[in-house]
Amino acid sequence: MKNKWIRWILLLGVITALALPKLMQKKDPAIAGGKGITGSSVPIPVTGALVRSQTLSNTLHTTGTLLANEEVELQCEASGKVIAIYFAEGKPVRKGELLLKTNDAELQAALKKAESRMKLATDMERREKELLQKEGISQAEYDIARNDLNAATAEMILLKVQIRKTEIVAPFDGIIGLKYISEGAFVTPNSKIASLQNVSSIKIEFAIPEQYISRVHNGTRIRFTTPGTDNAYEATVYAIEPKIDPLTRNISLRAKCANDTKLFPGSFASVDVILDDIKNTLMVPTEAIVPVLKGQKIYVIKTDSVIEQKVETGIRTSNLIQIKNGLSDGDTIAITALMQLKKGSKVKLINIK
Repeated sequence: MKNKWIRWILLLGVITALALPKLMQKKDPAIAGGKGITGSSVPIPVTGALVRSQTLSNTLHTTGTLLANEEVELQCEASGKVIAIYFAEGKPVRKGELLLKTNDAELQAALKKAESRMKLATDMERREKELLQKEGISQAEYDIARNDLNAATAEMILLKVQIRKTEIVAPFDGIIGLKYISEGAFVTPNSKIASLQNVSSIKIEFAIPEQYISRVHNGTRIRFTTPGTDNAYEATVYAIEPKIDPLTRNISLRAKCANDTKLFPGSFASVDVILDDIKNTLMVPTEAIVPVLKGQKIYVIKTDSVIEQKVETGIRTSNLIQIKNGLSDGDTIAITALMQLKKGSKVKLINIK
């Protein structure tokens, strides 16, 4: 009899243990009907984004190199000893300014001799011409005097040209780089003296694949950044190489922009070529996209709940993606808590971007 009562007590305990969760579930409205914290009765806090139409720049990414607007290595045309340096390293110079002078003493002496000879030849030609007009001499005698004058003139011009070769003159406005010679040094046409660069504007040289050449022309805009600056710059294409490189199948282009003195020739450039601007397109944050079988979807917030909306996407930027179909201007979409959402989920909008 005692064992029978023990068996009944154990059976009653098992039944109670099995029935208790059911009873608790009925008492808790948040769990009733199988609805957990992600169910429709408990709002899920989400951050939203407002969909607005905007202009999308379709870009092609490539790399390039910055170039000076004008650049030249200063070199002497003739060998000689440096007697004067008129420039300072890192300082601006003006076009036509004398930068360096080598010894021209012998040429100056020869020039004075040529000037005296030319004066004599000029006087002789004038007298012979007067005699010719009076028929005091023959035409042949006058021609000899005239030829002597021409020879003296040519000799003087040659000496002046040789003297100019002993000077280096700035070919354009610019900034002198580091100098590699000093006064008293003997220089030749191969001697490295200094560089001169005009950096009032900067050129950007880059290349793009040949399939894009029909979409780029003089006037096409580009954006670029360099490691040495925090700013993004805009430039305009002004020249296109008329030949495609047969090895890389790329074509080279150059663009130009004003320089705010922060851009240095030789710098690496990360370039975005703006192929075209797409007006009135819808862009959403990339984190709002949820991949599904045979497509993608977005959760659109309607009052206090969400609906699933399949979308067709297009061009992707660093943090946005184009929506070609599926959304309307002014829609509010969810961009957080996406793993907890499903069709009809109740949501609480805590922030909107």
